[in-house]
Amino acid sequence: RLLEATKSTDIQMWAVIIPPSEGATSLPYRSDYIRWSRELAKLSLKYANFRGFNIDDLQVGRSHDTFTRDYICKIYQTKEQINPHFLFIPTIYDLDRAVADRVTGCIDGAWLWWVNLEMETGLPSFLENTRYAVEGRFPIYGGVYAHWTSWHKEGNPDPKVFRGTLEAACKYADGAVIWQLSIKPGDPLLEEAKQFLAGGSSPYAGKCGTEDPSGKH
Repeated sequence: RLLEATKSTDIQMWAVIIPPSEGATSLPYRSDYIRWSRELAKLSLKYANFRGFNIDDLQVGRSHDTFTRDYICKIYQTKEQINPHFLFIPTIYDLDRAVADRVTGCIDGAWLWWVNLEMETGLPSFLENTRYAVEGRFPIYGGVYAHWTSWHKEGNPDPKVFRGTLEAACKYADGAVIWQLSIKPGDPLLEEAKQFLAGGSSPYAGKCGTEDPSGKH
């Protein structure tokens, strides 16, 4: 229904599927991730604005045992056979060389989340080291939280920290993904995010993940 409602807009839709470590409660296929891949890819043939799907926490807890390289590749190959333009980009929190080797060739990229809502210090090296581990084999997108979480109940990030985290993601990753950004007019984090759109005040306005103004990356 959501795809039908947005099919004539410029809104690009993604599906996020709950992993075993969080209960695998996404309906109707629950933990049958190959079935999810097949059915979502079929939908993408009908709806051009349906860009891809994400499985959260690919390497966390029980999910690590479920998502072996063989299983990840089967998920990827299933959607590839139906629509290779439909993207499979899972969430990964710790992307070292071993994990990169495990998923290379079987994902279209990774959402890599920075979990420190208090500061952006350390994020540039975190992303740079990840790029060295990945060695250009697939894109990484810096995940930025715009809302408090179950493990950080002290409140939303400070607007300056949020902006700094976004800038680091734009500079050192292939783009940025924002989690739970408010769309309430005047929200300070929404106003910061707008500065990354074309015409905004950020040096990455309109080109997040595509160019480093310093020329170093």
